Amino acid sequence: MRTDGVPSPADAVRQQREVWSLISTLADVALHKHERIRRCLPWMVLMPIATVAWLALTALTG
Repeated sequence: MRTDGVPSPADAVRQQREVWSLISTLADVALHKHERIRRCLPWMVLMPIATVAWLALTALTG
């Protein structure tokens, strides 16, 4: 860093690499999260159906 507060070209290149690394990491996290949510959706649909079926069975059998 220069003494006048203006970053040197080397600092700008280093910051650019850090930013791209952060962007890549965040994109990877988002992709993993999307995959987990996609895999759990069938179970999220099944749970209310199973709950209603369970309540209906208990109501019918007393």
